[in-house]
Amino acid sequence: MPKESTILVVDDEDNVVKSLERTLRGVGRVIGTTSPFEALELLKKEPVQVIIADQRMPRMNGIEFLTKVYEKYPDIVRIILTGYTDIADLIDAINSARIYRYLTKPWENKELQLIVEQALERYDLQTQNKSLISRLKDQNKKLAQKEKELLGVNKGLERSIADRTSEIRKINSKLQKQAITDALTNLYNRRYFLQRLGEEISRVERFQRNLSLLMVDVDYFKEYNDISGHPSGDKALKKIANILIENSRKVDTVARYGGEEFVILLPETPKEGAKLFAERIRKAIEMTKFDFQSRLPSKNMTISIGLASYPEDCPPDKLIANADKALYDAKKKGRNCVVVVK
Repeated sequence: MPKESTILVVDDEDNVVKSLERTLRGVGRVIGTTSPFEALELLKKEPVQVIIADQRMPRMNGIEFLTKVYEKYPDIVRIILTGYTDIADLIDAINSARIYRYLTKPWENKELQLIVEQALERYDLQTQNKSLISRLKDQNKKLAQKEKELLGVNKGLERSIADRTSEIRKINSKLQKQAITDALTNLYNRRYFLQRLGEEISRVERFQRNLSLLMVDVDYFKEYNDISGHPSGDKALKKIANILIENSRKVDTVARYGGEEFVILLPETPKEGAKLFAERIRKAIEMTKFDFQSRLPSKNMTISIGLASYPEDCPPDKLIANADKALYDAKKKGRNCVVVVK
């Protein structure tokens, strides 16, 4: 990661800009502005690697701003900062502005720093990729010239090209995996989950198949972090993520939705089957030992689960909203339970 990496922060609220500047001070050089128009002028003068922009800004929203950035400066890694946004808006952001990550307000400072560090690494990988491709083109030209002159192929150049091509493939593979993976848990990230949900919605609407969605939240996780410290909290989230994967099928999509919240997409699964699955993972978490769990109000690490199914409960494009409502009801009910949307 270059020492002089520059991060541009754009939010119409000055206090948010200052908060982001303080949080990211140790990650790179931070420039802040409350105007997307001023930000576009800054980009003409300042080399920038990463941009964080708020979605809701007057005169030009975050998606419109980042779309302009993408058109003029496609190499800059773009991150959008937003509150609750519906699926259509998020998919629109992915398609129009090629958003790398979503950050929700309020953000976790450590998670924000980790995502921005990863974004800077992505920028470096993209730069290396371009350099390698340029070198590969140059070497291809040299090889063609040698073939004309010597009527043969220079084996040394062939090996060099093969090595460069292999290196490019490895970098591209790493970039693709990084774009869909949560850095802490190695689960799929929110962006990939929304992409898979959109694909599944199209499929079930066309073929009238079953689809269920679980929203999972770790109970008393803030208290657990306060008791054990953030490193132990991160360790617990990784452990929970592994349990979710171990109990899921290959066709299921398990993702970190944000903070201590997870989502599980269950294709070809009716409501009753989804309820059995949800209860199984709830019990698995409850029966697993975690450090410092005895200091929690429940004495165990537990999860609450909200469940919605198509076609039994709602149209497929309402699964997130209904599963989230069921999760809220599970919290009100006392936590450590599975609630199906009414």
